[in-house]
Amino acid sequence: MHIDVLIPTWNRPELLRACVQSIAQSTQKDVSIFVIIDGNLGLIETVSRWNVAIIVNQERRDWIFSINKGLQFAHGDGIIYACDDLVFHKDCIANAVVAMKEKFPDGDGLVAIKQSVVGCNTAFGLFGHKFIERFPEQCVFCPDYVHYGSDSELGRFARSINRLHICEEARVIHHRLKDATYSIAKPMEVQDFHFIDARRKAGLLWGRDFQLLRKQG
Repeated sequence: MHIDVLIPTWNRPELLRACVQSIAQSTQKDVSIFVIIDGNLGLIETVSRWNVAIIVNQERRDWIFSINKGLQFAHGDGIIYACDDLVFHKDCIANAVVAMKEKFPDGDGLVAIKQSVVGCNTAFGLFGHKFIERFPEQCVFCPDYVHYGSDSELGRFARSINRLHICEEARVIHHRLKDATYSIAKPMEVQDFHFIDARRKAGLLWGRDFQLLRKQG
């Protein structure tokens, strides 16, 4: 089973390097890494030295846009959505793959990866490719959101159709540093959580209803 890992990044070269190295050292060997450089064009020279594919946003668009863009390029049997401040346990990806094969042998499911800190169980996970095909143009994350919220809505959708499995054996360390990247993303939290409430009140669930409140004003 070939796995593609998508990692958006803005300006965390050392954390990103540690993330990429942890994936390279995984017991799951059939893995490709896609780094989405989010507006920081100066990072291209550094990342181009690594064994990764590079996708570039000419200007910063943040996490959700970047992951959806990465999904247009990834064609693995399974795709992991991640971020640049993760370190993957050596058997994380292999364990997630085992869970996918056991729980969703048709590839129509989401295997959630556990974090080392308290947080949303669906913040990071492994999609089977058939699950991704449920979404128009493989736009798996709701574009109403910028940085927060879309993963939890996606998790609710997957759970609602019995296509979510939380894999206790697939684990990552999530640093969650309060650095410049955090400071830029943090102001989006209030806006994104407004959309969580608004979408719930409207009865919308991305995956079941492909409607956007942002474009409706």
